[in-house]
Amino acid sequence: MRSRFASSDYYKALMFGPLARLNLHSINTGKHMTGDFLNFLYQLAYKEGYRNFEVAPDEILELAEKKWDWGKFT
Repeated sequence: MRSRFASSDYYKALMFGPLARLNLHSINTGKHMTGDFLNFLYQLAYKEGYRNFEVAPDEILELAEKKWDWGKFT
């Protein structure tokens, strides 16, 4: 299942990339970190000057993926 998920279009799609990576990481480690990542993402968006948005802009999602400490939950 892990290899199918990792090679799927869902995982590779830019819009879902970080979220799919979070899901895969949760599957592999048994540790749920989506809430922490989303909190980090919204704090980052605020620092970058984004206010009152319903969906995080793509550039913030990409920046959050790059800055997130992926090893923190392993």
